[in-house]
Amino acid sequence: SLQFLLNYKKIELINSNSFEYLKKKKYKVKNNILLFLDGNYNHKEILVREGQKIKKNSEEYINALKYNLSVFQKIFRKPVEIALHPSSDILLYKKKFPSFKITQGHTCEKIYSSSVVFFHESSSIRDAIILNKRIICFNTNLLGNYVSNLIDAYIKNLKVPYINIDKIENIKDIKKIISKKNSNINKNNLKKYSYENLIPDGNNIPSDKVLKKIKEFILNE
Repeated sequence: SLQFLLNYKKIELINSNSFEYLKKKKYKVKNNILLFLDGNYNHKEILVREGQKIKKNSEEYINALKYNLSVFQKIFRKPVEIALHPSSDILLYKKKFPSFKITQGHTCEKIYSSSVVFFHESSSIRDAIILNKRIICFNTNLLGNYVSNLIDAYIKNLKVPYINIDKIENIKDIKKIISKKNSNINKNNLKKYSYENLIPDGNNIPSDKVLKKIKEFILNE
C-alpha cells in the first residue's frame, strides 16, 4: 500500500505543525470553555454525497447538537463555544444556535482556551490531542454514511469517549461515559496516538528540520 513512496529519493520523518505551535507557545493554554469543532453539515462535498438525507435531517441534527451541548454546559458549568469550519455560514449558525458563542477563523486559539473539545470529524482535533485536552466525540447517523464512517474512524483510531447524539441520553448515563476512569484511559490512549502519529520525531521543530534537510540536500547535490 506504500508503493508510491518508491517515487521519492529520500523520505524524512517530521513532527506535526500542531507540535510546532505548542513548542513556540503561539497561544496561552487555558481551560475556560467547552468547544465544539464544527465540520459544516452543509459542506458542498457532503451535500454532493448525502444532499437529500442532510436536508431531511438538518433540523433534527441541529436540535440534537443543541441539546447535547446544553447538557454538557450543565455538567461542566462552563460556557459553550462553536468554532466554525471556514466554509460554514456564520449568520446561519448564529440563527440556529443563539445560546452559544459562534467564532470563525480562530479555531487553534480556541482549542488552547478549551477545557473540553467536542467534534464529529475535524483535522483541527490534532491541536487538542497535542495539548492533552479532554476530547469527546459526537457520533451521529443524521449526516449520512460518509460522515458516519469518518466519525467511526476517529473513534476507532483515537479511542475517545463518544456520545450518540441521535438519541436522548440522560445526564446520569452521560456522566458514566465521561467518568474520571474513562477520562484517564482516554488521556493514555491519546498520548500514545500523539507520540506515534503527531510527534514521531522527538523534540525536533518540523519547519527547522525541513529547512535543514533542504540545505543538506542542496549541498550534497
